[in-house]
Amino acid sequence: MNDTSAWKNKTLVEAFLNRNRAAIPNAADQLNVMLHLLKHNERTVGRFVDLGAGDGILSQLILDRFHNASACLVDFSEPMIEAARCRLQKDADRVQLIQADLHTPSWLQQLPPDSSGKMDAVVSGYCIHHLPNPRKYELYQEVHQLLAKNGLFINIEHVASKSAWGERVNEEAFIDAMLQQEETLPNPRSREEVSQAHRKRADEKENILLSVEVQCEWLREIGFEDVDVFFKSYELAVFAGKKL
Repeated sequence: MNDTSAWKNKTLVEAFLNRNRAAIPNAADQLNVMLHLLKHNERTVGRFVDLGAGDGILSQLILDRFHNASACLVDFSEPMIEAARCRLQKDADRVQLIQADLHTPSWLQQLPPDSSGKMDAVVSGYCIHHLPNPRKYELYQEVHQLLAKNGLFINIEHVASKSAWGERVNEEAFIDAMLQQEETLPNPRSREEVSQAHRKRADEKENILLSVEVQCEWLREIGFEDVDVFFKSYELAVFAGKKL
């Protein structure tokens, strides 16, 4: 397990959940795309896995929309697991929380023993970009194995720009959104303060970004069908594929 990860730090996790996440550009649109894809897939959501689940925001939305669904949430951060436990308290009987590291295949061993080939959906939000690229590919293979026929994989993800200019535009979009969020708080920081904090954030070194085009091609190689990018804004993308 990556014990040095910034995401194991309770202070950083609380800052992200209480302040920074609200400033992710177009976040509501991305979540709505996820729900729309799940709603219109041939296979109804019953059992699903949430990879890098954080505080369980994706799972909560899915459980609220699909009343017969049950979730396995996987995250390696104890503060995130505890936040998910709190968020999903009312649905505790429909939820399994699993503290496990996606950097190795061992996380699969902590899923229910009948999981392989039985999951209706696998979702992930802003997690897989922390993995080395070869491990990303392996994880996509593991996801494919978990899914049942017509099972759907949806990844809401931070992906790489194709140019330095694209990276700058993306960064400024984040800073604009953070500044707008900042103005709703007591004692808001200046643009310069927000910019400096964003550029020096502790988790930045853990980002291993890869283009959405490459990742979609990988999904096709692995055997996913109907692979497409259903939303993209700067370096934020929602892409998905089915196991037919």
